[in-house]
Amino acid sequence: MTALGAALFYLPSITGNLDTFKAHDLGNVLQVILFFVVGLLTGWLRDRELRQQRLREQESELAAMGAAAACIAHDFKAPLVAIGGFVRLVRKTISDNEAAAAKLDIVIQQTQRLEDMVADILVFARPLKITRRRNSLNTLLSNTALLCAEKAESFNVELRLEYFREESYGDFDFDRLQQALINLIGNAIEACGKTGEVTVRGRHYSNGVLIEVEDTGAGIPAAIKERMFKPFVSGKEKGTGLGLPIVQKIVAAHGGTLTYCSAEHSGTIFTLMLPGVDPAPEKP
Repeated sequence: MTALGAALFYLPSITGNLDTFKAHDLGNVLQVILFFVVGLLTGWLRDRELRQQRLREQESELAAMGAAAACIAHDFKAPLVAIGGFVRLVRKTISDNEAAAAKLDIVIQQTQRLEDMVADILVFARPLKITRRRNSLNTLLSNTALLCAEKAESFNVELRLEYFREESYGDFDFDRLQQALINLIGNAIEACGKTGEVTVRGRHYSNGVLIEVEDTGAGIPAAIKERMFKPFVSGKEKGTGLGLPIVQKIVAAHGGTLTYCSAEHSGTIFTLMLPGVDPAPEKP
């Protein structure tokens, strides 16, 4: 700012006296311009260093948070599995008409929820390894839709599939990508509310494949749009905020990207772009 002020101050004295302009004046102008450029460059470098420092601090905090969460989740896992197992055994001995049955069903449901949360934390905190094998892309879509069909029916949501144009096979981790799609489809179903439509669409592009999950829900709340891929940020009342970060981690492990397009009252489209999956018509 100082350099800019000096340049603006000196400029009228030059332009107003062009007849008397000398080489000495030109040197002064060049010096001011150079000072101005150096000032801008220094300020830009300083701002970049501050941004990188803040990013490193955030990454360090997240790493520490993830390590602590993983430790806690690991210690919780065994007792939760034991509690859930014993409660399910007791439930089998009680008829549906008994008063304790409904209460035990609630305990089983909440224990399962805690087990799922622990599993999410462990997946997020640990290094992710994928095993690429030759698999059918359309089989991935059909099997995943089958697993999500019951949830879609319970929400009165129509689950539609648009397969890849031709039977294609790609090198990817079937279980991990299915995990990612189940998460996205489940979110899409819940976003529709009591009724709506979710479309899972497979498409080819020049460097790989795209898988889109589109819903007709209300869109992503503006309050979390910029932070939705950050851990522990959720728009759902009972969400852990780890679903989308895990999906992003799985997609990134395949060399891909996860993007979204969302508008208020117009639904949302999540797109998995997988350049690392090389589609081919031949079988494994």
